[in-house]
Amino acid sequence: MSPPPDLLAMLRALFREDVRAVVREELGRGDPDTYTSARLPPNTTSRRFRELAPRIAGAVKRGRVWIVPVRAWNEYRTRRRGVARTVEASAATADLDRQADELLAASGLRVVRGGAR
Repeated sequence: MSPPPDLLAMLRALFREDVRAVVREELGRGDPDTYTSARLPPNTTSRRFRELAPRIAGAVKRGRVWIVPVRAWNEYRTRRRGVARTVEASAATADLDRQADELLAASGLRVVRGGAR
Protein backbone atom coordinates (compact mmCIF):
# COMPACT_ATOMS: atom_id res chain seq x y z
CA MET A 1 0.00 0.00 0.00
CA SER A 2 1.43 3.40 -0.98
CA PRO A 3 0.89 6.69 0.91
CA PRO A 4 -1.55 9.22 -0.53
CA PRO A 5 -0.04 11.71 -3.02
CA ASP A 6 -0.97 14.69 -0.83
CA LEU A 7 1.04 13.27 2.06
CA LEU A 8 4.06 12.72 -0.17
CA ALA A 9 3.87 16.28 -1.50
CA MET A 10 3.59 17.66 2.03
CA LEU A 11 6.59 15.61 3.23
CA ARG A 12 8.67 16.73 0.24
CA ALA A 13 7.82 20.37 0.94
CA LEU A 14 8.80 20.04 4.62
CA PHE A 15 12.00 18.22 3.74
CA ARG A 16 12.84 20.80 1.07
CA GLU A 17 12.46 23.69 3.57
CA ASP A 18 14.67 21.91 6.13
CA VAL A 19 17.35 21.29 3.53
CA ARG A 20 17.19 24.92 2.36
CA ALA A 21 17.60 26.17 5.93
CA VAL A 22 20.64 23.96 6.48
CA VAL A 23 22.20 25.00 3.17
CA ARG A 24 21.61 28.72 3.93
CA GLU A 25 23.23 28.33 7.31
CA GLU A 26 26.20 26.46 5.87
CA LEU A 27 26.72 29.07 3.18
CA GLY A 28 26.61 31.86 5.74
CA ARG A 29 23.43 33.34 4.32
CA GLY A 30 21.23 32.57 7.27
CA ASP A 31 20.15 36.13 8.04
CA PRO A 32 19.71 38.53 5.12
CA ASP A 33 19.78 41.44 7.59
CA THR A 34 23.43 40.90 8.56
CA TYR A 35 26.83 40.75 6.94
CA THR A 36 29.40 38.36 8.33
CA SER A 37 33.03 37.54 7.70
CA ALA A 38 31.71 34.70 5.53
CA ARG A 39 28.98 36.77 3.81
CA LEU A 40 30.69 40.03 2.94
CA PRO A 41 29.06 43.26 1.78
CA PRO A 42 29.32 44.02 -1.94
CA ASN A 43 32.67 45.41 -3.12
CA THR A 44 34.35 44.75 0.24
CA THR A 45 37.33 42.54 0.91
CA SER A 46 37.49 40.39 4.01
CA ARG A 47 40.45 42.44 5.23
CA ARG A 48 38.53 45.72 4.92
CA PHE A 49 35.48 44.16 6.58
CA ARG A 50 37.62 43.08 9.56
CA GLU A 51 39.10 46.59 9.80
CA LEU A 52 35.76 48.40 9.77
CA ALA A 53 33.55 46.01 11.74
CA PRO A 54 34.88 46.98 15.20
CA ARG A 55 34.05 50.64 14.47
CA ILE A 56 30.40 50.00 13.62
CA ALA A 57 27.70 50.25 16.26
CA GLY A 58 25.86 46.96 16.68
CA ALA A 59 28.71 44.80 15.36
CA VAL A 60 29.37 41.62 17.34
CA LYS A 61 32.36 39.30 17.21
CA ARG A 62 31.71 35.60 17.78
CA GLY A 63 34.98 33.75 17.78
CA ARG A 64 36.75 34.83 14.60
CA VAL A 65 33.56 35.93 12.82
CA TRP A 66 32.25 39.49 12.82
CA ILE A 67 28.50 39.98 12.47
CA VAL A 68 27.32 43.44 11.39
CA PRO A 69 23.71 44.51 10.75
CA VAL A 70 23.23 45.54 7.11
CA ARG A 71 21.57 48.82 8.09
CA ALA A 72 24.45 49.78 10.43
CA TRP A 73 27.03 48.89 7.75
CA ASN A 74 25.25 50.98 5.11
CA GLU A 75 24.84 53.96 7.45
CA TYR A 76 28.51 53.84 8.43
CA ARG A 77 29.73 53.54 4.85
CA THR A 78 27.37 56.27 3.62
CA ARG A 79 28.43 58.60 6.38
CA ARG A 80 32.11 57.95 5.65
CA ARG A 81 31.70 58.45 1.91
CA GLY A 82 29.43 61.45 2.33
CA VAL A 83 32.09 63.51 4.07
CA ALA A 84 33.09 66.18 1.60
CA ARG A 85 36.77 66.90 1.43
CA THR A 86 37.12 70.45 0.29
CA VAL A 87 40.38 72.24 -0.14
CA GLU A 88 40.07 75.95 0.30
CA ALA A 89 42.65 78.33 -1.04
CA SER A 90 44.29 79.90 1.96
CA ALA A 91 45.84 83.35 2.18
CA ALA A 92 49.27 81.69 2.03
CA THR A 93 48.40 80.02 -1.30
CA ALA A 94 47.19 83.30 -2.76
CA ASP A 95 50.34 85.00 -1.48
CA LEU A 96 52.54 82.35 -3.13
CA ASP A 97 50.68 82.81 -6.43
CA ARG A 98 51.21 86.58 -6.26
CA GLN A 99 54.89 86.13 -5.38
CA ALA A 100 55.40 83.70 -8.28
CA ASP A 101 53.75 86.16 -10.68
CA GLU A 102 56.02 88.96 -9.43
CA LEU A 103 59.16 86.82 -9.87
CA LEU A 104 58.12 85.79 -13.39
CA ALA A 105 57.35 89.41 -14.32
CA ALA A 106 60.75 90.52 -13.00
CA SER A 107 62.33 87.90 -15.28
CA GLY A 108 60.37 89.17 -18.26
CA LEU A 109 57.99 86.19 -18.27
CA ARG A 110 54.31 85.94 -17.51
CA VAL A 111 51.78 83.26 -16.59
CA VAL A 112 48.76 82.81 -18.82
CA ARG A 113 45.98 81.26 -16.74
CA GLY A 114 43.21 79.42 -18.50
CA GLY A 115 44.56 80.18 -21.93
CA ALA A 116 44.56 77.72 -24.82
CA ARG A 117 47.81 76.62 -26.39
